[in-house]
Amino acid sequence: MGLGGKLFCLFMCLLTFYIVGVLLFTKGFLLKRSVIDQNSTCDVKFADRHGVEGESCWMHKRYKKAVLIIIDALRYDFARYEPSINETSALPFQNKLPIFHELLTTKPLNSKLYKFIADPPTTTMQRLKGLTTGSLPTFVDAGSNFASSEITEDNFLDQLTKANKEIVFMGDDTWESLFPGRFKRAFSFPSFNVQDLHTVDNGVLQHLTPELRKKDWNLLIAHFLGVDHCGHRFGPYHPAMADKLTQMDTILRSVIKELDDDTVLFVMGDHGMTRTGDHGGDSTDEVDAALFVYSPSQITATQDTHLMSVSQVDLVPTVSLLLGIPIPYSNLGTIITDLFNYCPWWKMDNKENQVFHTVKALRINAYQVRSYINTYRTESDEFPQLENEKLESLFNQAEAEIQSLVTYYGSTGDGSGMLNRLVKLEETYRLYLEGVKEMCKNIWAKFDISTM
Repeated sequence: MGLGGKLFCLFMCLLTFYIVGVLLFTKGFLLKRSVIDQNSTCDVKFADRHGVEGESCWMHKRYKKAVLIIIDALRYDFARYEPSINETSALPFQNKLPIFHELLTTKPLNSKLYKFIADPPTTTMQRLKGLTTGSLPTFVDAGSNFASSEITEDNFLDQLTKANKEIVFMGDDTWESLFPGRFKRAFSFPSFNVQDLHTVDNGVLQHLTPELRKKDWNLLIAHFLGVDHCGHRFGPYHPAMADKLTQMDTILRSVIKELDDDTVLFVMGDHGMTRTGDHGGDSTDEVDAALFVYSPSQITATQDTHLMSVSQVDLVPTVSLLLGIPIPYSNLGTIITDLFNYCPWWKMDNKENQVFHTVKALRINAYQVRSYINTYRTESDEFPQLENEKLESLFNQAEAEIQSLVTYYGSTGDGSGMLNRLVKLEETYRLYLEGVKEMCKNIWAKFDISTM
């Protein structure tokens, strides 16, 4: 073989190694799953609608309206107040949102702050998919519409529109590409110029208060980009970050003044940022966002001040049941139980009623997740059989216990020991839901380092 032939063989070998390497890397990096084209409906056997008002579905709604404020890249430590740090020694991102601390201190039954854990990839479009569908979005959602970024998978925006509810949006124009035609009114602004810290935020400011004062919406979404763009341009340690977070604090104070007792406010980050202001991966700084919940009316029966972490997909079943709509079909989130242990229509001064109301919501949540998993299994064999069988056994254990509890109390009226049984029941449903989510995360939402 001549020199030219040897060089050609060498080139083909190198090309083959390159192609194989790229394929292995993308297999580990470009996470994928199948999309189930089904939507939840009110007509389900697992939700007893006895006593549920006409506008509600699966469970009586707690609120008529919700305000969702997304502060893009709001990392958890941007929202957490550190009382030991004085103003002169604080880093640019520390203690610049004191409104959260003030409400948590003065109105502990009306407010909650959580570490809001994102699933990778921590890119805004993928995070918005998770925050609205409750699924674990990946870089490639097999079966989705590749010609468009529109979300066709079941989500709580579509569930609201099907219930004849109105949605108003303002901010990052990504939302209009994901949900075209869903908004009664939309005020969107271009999001790709990361050097621009103010255009999108100022546009939102122009419309936010006037829209809050109108009475023709059920969900208002405002998506601010300045914090994220500040991170990309300067990083979180630059003085510009202090200015931007201080602006957000002022905005939130004005929003809170406009809320009524029938409205619940969610303020959240879609992801965090690294020390250099970047995001997209799965480091702690990138996945640890913040979630703050508040209403002028009581939202919880507990004043726990210890740190709690919730998954970002947990927002979906929580918002859905609080607003009285079905949980989206592909949701893998678990309700934020703090927000379901209080019901203004029940006598909630005893612990049994608090836990029972939580268990009622968890059971509905568990049935919805089980329905999705069973449907997915008919289209894919991705789930480990042994693990799935263990989870199914856990679900059946919870169902047997609740039936036993209801039968015993109904026949004897004896409530002794009920609290302990309810607490165990709550834990069993929670373990089932968390187990399913973890099983799915291991398949869909973790980078395969060995192949990368």
